[in-house]
Parts: sequence; structure tokens; C-alpha cells
Amino acid sequence: MSIENELKQRLLTVFQAIPADKILALAVDVQQKLQNDQSLEQQAKGDDEWGWVTKADKDIQALLVEYFAQSDLAGTYIVKAEEELEGEDIPADPKWQLIIDPLDGTSAYRKGKETWGVMVGACDREGKLIISWNMVSTGEVYMSGTEQGERLSFADKITAGQAPAIDVYDYKSGAAEKFGELFTKQTGYKTNQYEQTSYPAAVWAGWQLYQGNLDGLLWVPSGKGKKWYPDYDMIFVGALLQRGLQTRLGKLDDNIALVVVAPSQSDVEDLTKVGLAMMTDEQRNILEVIDSDLSTTSAIK
Repeated sequence: MSIENELKQRLLTVFQAIPADKILALAVDVQQKLQNDQSLEQQAKGDDEWGWVTKADKDIQALLVEYFAQSDLAGTYIVKAEEELEGEDIPADPKWQLIIDPLDGTSAYRKGKETWGVMVGACDREGKLIISWNMVSTGEVYMSGTEQGERLSFADKITAGQAPAIDVYDYKSGAAEKFGELFTKQTGYKTNQYEQTSYPAAVWAGWQLYQGNLDGLLWVPSGKGKKWYPDYDMIFVGALLQRGLQTRLGKLDDNIALVVVAPSQSDVEDLTKVGLAMMTDEQRNILEVIDSDLSTTSAIK
């Protein structure tokens, strides 16, 4: 077994044993306290709608950092996390990157809703995602490296008399309101041949895609609120590739801003066209796409 394959197997073993029950218990406890104590709510408030940081964000991240530090992977990686790290020991020759989003969907979480979760990923030194581990608020976990699958394309599903469900999110820019008109124009599908949803948390939308409750996903850049998605927002994508889904990520400058997930490459192309039509000329002119292996880039023509 090569060193690379050996490391991947070690990663999979350690990721499969992440203590989801402890993470869930911690998160639920803090969520309940937030509902009962307004002072905690005020302490969690950031500078804007996207800047919320709860005690759960910090405690879950600390739990995960400690878990990996106590594993047999200690000393082989660097940590990239949403919340600030303190006293991190950086190895001289790291083999991989540990990516942590301790609480995706903080806004929903603090309101007592269920559309939140935790995402943990392993990337190689070049940033290519190797392992994707995701826990949703029900305690259920979905991850990569466990199961292959196939999915019906939009056309095949429509032929079977079903309407593909597509998640469209724009961080309140208003672009999502144009989706139906542009989807029909770009694809030729009729307006009654799809369903449109909008899940505000990446981990939750990923869970719906993983289960087959959603067929596609399109996120577009926003002129309001959060304008792009850092590495830790994209962890869920890795678990979807082995479920028969195809992915395209777009970058504006150095930040991921366009996200497309669909059953087939032709569906990806269709949703990409719709996404481009929903964007401004300025955004389209500087957009680059990352292919579905999450590593190589090429310019959109």
C-alpha cells in the first residue's frame, strides 16, 4: 500500500469515528440556553446578520481540534477553521489540511430552527477535498468514501412524470426570483416541470441532495450579505460526488461564489447557464470555474 493510500485509509478511519453524539449534545444544550436567556443571544450577535458566533461555534470547534489532536493523525496536518485558533502547533511538513465549519447555519441555530449542522473536511496540501464529514441537527451523518450511487437527470426525471427539485440561494440579493423565468428560457423545460426551494445552510442543502429530496442546487453571488463561500462552506460537496452528483464551483477573484450541483454534466451546464444569466456583467467577466474534481480551474467562455 502506498503512503498516499495509507494516509487516506487512516483519514477515513478517524473521520468515521468523529464523536457525533457529543457534538450534537453540546449543540442542543447551547441552543436551548439561547432560547431561554436573552443575554446569551446578545453576546452571540456580530456586526451584521452573518457575523453571529455562539458558544457552540467555539466549543464544537475546540472539541474537534482536540479530537484530531488525540488521534493517530496528530502532527500530520494544519488546521483551517471558521473560528480563530489559539496556540496551534504547526508541523514542519504537513501532509494534509483539516477544515472545520463548527456550526453551519448559525442564524437558524440561534432561532431554534433545525436547518444547521457541522462540517469537517480533509484536503490535501493543494486544497483538493479528500474526505467530507457532515452532521445535521437530527444527529444523522453523511460523508464521502462510503457509498457510490446514480441519479436521474432532470430530463429523465421529467420523462418519468416527476418535477426535479432545485435549491436556489442568493443571500437575499433578489436574484433567486428570476430563476424560474431564466430556467425555462435556458433549458426549454416548462414552468411546471421543476420545484424551487431555498435552504440557507450548506450542510442542510447537502443532506437533502444526499438523500434524494433535492435534485439540484444553484447558489449565485450576492450584492448583499455574504458574497462568497470560503473553503469550509464547501465541505458538503465531497459527499455528493459519490452519490452520482456532478459539481461545478465558480470563483470571483480568490473566493468561491457560484455553486452548481446536478445529476448529470448536461444538467450542470444548464444550471450554470441559468446562474450566469442571474449574475451581473461584472461578475460574469471575472468568473472562473473549478471542475468537479475540485482542483483544476478553467475560464468560462
